[in-house]
Amino acid sequence: MSFSGRAVFFLLLVFIVFEGKGETFTVISNADAGPGTLREALTLASANGTGERDFILFNLPDHSEAGRTIVLLSQLPDVSSNLVIDASSQPGSPFGVSTARVRLVTDFSKDVRHVGLNVSQVRDVEIYSLYITNLSPYTYVPGQGFWQGIRIRDSKNIGIGAAGKGNVITGFQY
Repeated sequence: MSFSGRAVFFLLLVFIVFEGKGETFTVISNADAGPGTLREALTLASANGTGERDFILFNLPDHSEAGRTIVLLSQLPDVSSNLVIDASSQPGSPFGVSTARVRLVTDFSKDVRHVGLNVSQVRDVEIYSLYITNLSPYTYVPGQGFWQGIRIRDSKNIGIGAAGKGNVITGFQY
């Protein structure tokens, strides 16, 4: 093999080995957007690719219920493939009798689509220990759209909760 052939082979090997390295993103802010937020973690996980499994963990500094509540002002980015969102990593007491440790609160206007987490056309996703709740009172109006706590569409191998890592979803139409 010539020098140029070996160089091309070496470069291909480097790209294959380093492509899609799985990352861990830690949520350290309960703000809707900005550094250390769930919104940023979902965006970074999506940008990291889907070759290796990414993790979104939580370590919010205020362990009170208010400190572990994320009030969403708009729809979060879609969940990407090969991703684990694990709020059981958050220190603090569970909410009520559940095992959920981080609360996502939606209070959007009655738009066409109102979703806590959107899991669409992806695979290999796990979601643990989230308490997803909607504050807006829901009244069904035909043609107005739908409200869903977690929307799963055209996806494969999706895990929602496990023993000791349950989720709570309340206040939504579906």
